[in-house]
Amino acid sequence: MPTLMKMVGNCPPCISYWYTYIRPHQNLNGKTPAEAWRGIDPYKKPFKQERWFEAWDGLLVGYELKH
Repeated sequence: MPTLMKMVGNCPPCISYWYTYIRPHQNLNGKTPAEAWRGIDPYKKPFKQERWFEAWDGLLVGYELKH
């Protein structure tokens, strides 16, 4: 089975990271691909830590939630 990073492709690392770990996806019911892959429901399981992410001069932004 392919890993998440292989599915994202050859994007620059900051875009791949943002897409996989930061950006919630509508088709995944508001989960990030990493949460969906690991079976984490961010709306049922409270997060332990949050970290602000910003890259590409503020075009890629969001919170990374650690569960």
